[in-house]
Amino acid sequence: MDFMMDSVMEAFYYFRLGQSNTSTALYYSSSTGQSSVHNVDELPDQDVGTNRLVLVSDTHDRYRCLNLPKGDIFIHAGDILMTARKISTARGEEKLKDFNDWLGTLDFKNKLVIAGNHDKPIETLGAEKTRQILSNATYLQNECFDIDSLTMFGCPSSSGHSGNDSFQSSKFNKETLDTIHSPSMKKVDILISHGPNFELAGLLQPQLHVWGHAHHYYGVYKPGEKLWGYEFGGLSVNASIMTTKYKPDNLPIVIDFSLNK
Repeated sequence: MDFMMDSVMEAFYYFRLGQSNTSTALYYSSSTGQSSVHNVDELPDQDVGTNRLVLVSDTHDRYRCLNLPKGDIFIHAGDILMTARKISTARGEEKLKDFNDWLGTLDFKNKLVIAGNHDKPIETLGAEKTRQILSNATYLQNECFDIDSLTMFGCPSSSGHSGNDSFQSSKFNKETLDTIHSPSMKKVDILISHGPNFELAGLLQPQLHVWGHAHHYYGVYKPGEKLWGYEFGGLSVNASIMTTKYKPDNLPIVIDFSLNK
């Protein structure tokens, strides 16, 4: 039965999901506050004293479509898979292994990954098993990770009414807040959450908030801009590769990031 369902879903999403193979990226200049599109091999020179971040989210099984520029830190903000609640955990694990193989082809000093609401196999397998599978990156689930002088916090939480509701339970949200309020919690410079988590951003006050989930809000939001009535305290980036029609037409986003001293 699992094999039959897996085969049906594979066939459905073969036709449902779009294909793309762009060689361009959206570059955001922290110094000018402007965004511009460049060929991945023709980005502006990296700012001195920065980490070049390459940001994506919501690849939904189409990560191999991506042609990424070079950088220091690669961040994937969740929804690696498509409707994983309708495939078996075994098939989901196979897909994660393929994703890990792809991660192994990426030339970055650091690669960070969180899950999203479509990544049911990750919720089922648990964080430790997922880390074993995603051996070519650092998988974060309600925890911090330090790179040089930067502290990042990764959280797969999101909200919505989709049947794909991994990491959206009240229990998981409580676990997240308990972690945030723990005495050992560090000052966070970059928050990575699957959805635009304004509550976490308000508590942690990061300089950069990377997210996805809401495909139609793709893009870079400057400090002070509002979304749904909430004001971003720092720079905020929705890096969803998928459009609302599940076509992987949105570009990877590149930012040369340095801490405000």
